[in-house]
Amino acid sequence: MDKYSKFAINPPHRPAGNPPSHLANLIRAIRGKRWPLKVPINDYLLLTFFVFTISACTPDPPPTLNYKDRQIVDSLFRLQVDSLKPLFDSLCDVRFDSAVQRAVDSIIDERQSEKDKYLERLRREMNRGE
Repeated sequence: MDKYSKFAINPPHRPAGNPPSHLANLIRAIRGKRWPLKVPINDYLLLTFFVFTISACTPDPPPTLNYKDRQIVDSLFRLQVDSLKPLFDSLCDVRFDSAVQRAVDSIIDERQSEKDKYLERLRREMNRGE
């Protein structure tokens, strides 16, 4: 008996001419009979595999910029903002009236719901008092 024989699967008695398949051996192993491999798995190897798997799923750290890179980014941003400022101002002018109307409608709806709740409370108090 060699040192790996304890990991071998011992198939049940089968009729002659019908050898067990590898799939049947694997199913028996999954059901808890025995480990299907001839070589035992090292616990440290399994732990190392899981550690590498978990560490591979972490996101990359954000890029770090030094002082010179920050100056370059800042100057490029200022150039682009200056060229886009007229566009932003025109968009603001176009959307201003609709934004104000939406805000006014929202305020009116909120006040109307508060008024309805207050009137409902007064009706309940009046009905209790009678």
